[in-house]
Amino acid sequence: MGVLAVTADGDTLACHNADALFVPASNMKLVTVASALKCLGAGYRYETKLAVSGEIKDGTLYGDVYIVGSGDPTTAYPDSPDRLFASWAKIIADSGIRRIEGKVIGDGSSFRGMKESPDWLFADIGTYYGTGVTGLQFAGNTLNFNVIPGSNPGSPLEITQVFPFTPWMDIVYDCTTGEKGTGDQLYLYTTDFSRKAILRGTFAAGKKPKTVRCSNKYPELTCAKEFYDFLSKSGLCAEGYDQGKAPADAYILGTTFSSPLKDIVVPLMRDSDNFLAETIFRTLGKERFDDDGYASSVKAETMILESAGVTGLDDIVIDDGSGLSPNNLVSPAFLCRVLRIMLDGDSDGAFLNSLPVAGVNGTVASFLSGLPDEVRHCIHLKSGSHTGVRNYSGY
Repeated sequence: MGVLAVTADGDTLACHNADALFVPASNMKLVTVASALKCLGAGYRYETKLAVSGEIKDGTLYGDVYIVGSGDPTTAYPDSPDRLFASWAKIIADSGIRRIEGKVIGDGSSFRGMKESPDWLFADIGTYYGTGVTGLQFAGNTLNFNVIPGSNPGSPLEITQVFPFTPWMDIVYDCTTGEKGTGDQLYLYTTDFSRKAILRGTFAAGKKPKTVRCSNKYPELTCAKEFYDFLSKSGLCAEGYDQGKAPADAYILGTTFSSPLKDIVVPLMRDSDNFLAETIFRTLGKERFDDDGYASSVKAETMILESAGVTGLDDIVIDDGSGLSPNNLVSPAFLCRVLRIMLDGDSDGAFLNSLPVAGVNGTVASFLSGLPDEVRHCIHLKSGSHTGVRNYSGY
């Protein structure tokens, strides 16, 4: 165990193993969000471009429409894409296109690195909290299944895939109803190398029906498919959907933007959202070095923290942005230094506003719930947990 508590003026109130290294779990998100706000700014927005190839003649596009992403994690997440799709359709219509004799193609090539950290546990990669990051993202890069248990252990589950839909995938359901009290033990085993996936495990008898969220390896194709379906309802699009890179001479019709970073980091911190954290972490590498790979993102974050005045970076290990990797190692002293820098430099309050409040919201909604309201409402902190690991850091 390690503890460090200091006042805003730097006086030490409690200290035990303050310089020892521990697995931070989701406390790593404090470091990621602090770095992002310092580097990108609270007003940073992701952009998505609508581009076309080919020729527009008499209202018909004889070519393809490309959805060109920059890593926006909010596309159809957490809300329905209908409003966004309507704005994309308006961009197309305003350009004079009334018919598309071609495909809708999702372009996620702006992110070229591995989707997931090579250091994540294999069992985590098929889960919603272990989904990877791409240049064009959709619905949190997840697949969703409604699951209803059978009446007895060993009996089949009733499973239905719900939005988003991936008809190109062959999903095998190798799972059954489990013993009462065993909970949700379903895991999707999936890979980039095949469009086949297996949902394995058990879902306890007597458990309420649930939407199980799993990793989607094809968010670019999913986005293209769903937008194609949207356009097809009005007879606008003809030839289907695909994924691929827009040609260099593709013409940009228009651009849409995400919410500002200050809004994105609120659900990131309060819900401890790994997908949002990894996207922002990888964006640091992309913005600093035009390389979203994990090595470049670690280097970028280290440089940002160092330039902000955070010391002790040679003594810690940064391995990802969310804390899912068990290889991250930080000390209580280091986290306090990050928190201190943000206390002095959080001019618009975006960092403090993102933190959950003890006993009120987010992952700490039940933490310290026995304390009086006037005390709990003063406690803003991030929780973190792995097997055998439990952390709390904040103000």
